[in-house]
Amino acid sequence: MIFWSVSGQDVSRGEDYKMVVHAKCEKQVDNTALLNCFQNLLIGRFTKKLEQYMGRFEYFQVENSDAKIDFIVNRHGQLRLNTINSTNGIYRAYVERAFLEVMDEINSDHDEPLQPAIKISTQEAIGIGLSFPVSFKMNPNFYASDHNDRVVAHLGDANFSFEIILTAKNELRVYEVRDETMAVFLGKFTALTELSGVEPYKTIIEKHAGDYIFVAEGVINDRVYQVRTNNLLIDSGAPFYIQIVEKRVDKRKVFKEVALFSSFMAFKSSKYFGLVKRNY
Repeated sequence: MIFWSVSGQDVSRGEDYKMVVHAKCEKQVDNTALLNCFQNLLIGRFTKKLEQYMGRFEYFQVENSDAKIDFIVNRHGQLRLNTINSTNGIYRAYVERAFLEVMDEINSDHDEPLQPAIKISTQEAIGIGLSFPVSFKMNPNFYASDHNDRVVAHLGDANFSFEIILTAKNELRVYEVRDETMAVFLGKFTALTELSGVEPYKTIIEKHAGDYIFVAEGVINDRVYQVRTNNLLIDSGAPFYIQIVEKRVDKRKVFKEVALFSSFMAFKSSKYFGLVKRNY
């Protein structure tokens, strides 16, 4: 469940102004009412956008996180993101994504445009800064067991093999896997999408920019299985899934889907979860 704690505040002007007005808030008469109406509109849209990423929050074990969104409404009535601060890099990445989606929708809505703030003494349009804290809390019963270090993505080509590990402390760590017994720690990242801007990961991601990514492979009862997810490295926002395929070498089909999970918790309780556990 998501809980929102939102309190807008003007961080750029004194009292000599009229607040930003959205078309749905025109009946409000004072700045407090206008701000409350505007923030409620933003919260409603923002919540719907962020809820699309609940499957990702499960997968990356985002439990309790906070973020502060600082943005402006400029003198043309356009939203502009300033900064988003959060101690959880994964949560921050999806908060930013959701807010930018809302921002684009509002900025392109010509039927219900934002009216910029007005300086009362001169009647000129002005930019105004606003700040909204956003809190996320997962149901305490959601994670019934201890976390494990596990693979969330694998990157490889003819020269390299990398595993991206989500640790029990919610750190994303990259290891170069050199053989079955040796893995070398290379560094930490705050969000999976950061890898697309860093070599050599960037080149590998661009070469394999498909709909899914390979996560891990292993043997269960003499059968070889692969774990896949939709491509979270260049996340398109598509519905989250974890796919299990059996690796078969025959003339009809190399891979056969044997299970499809729409939630991480369902995958975690399955026999295939052991394929992604790591202890580096």
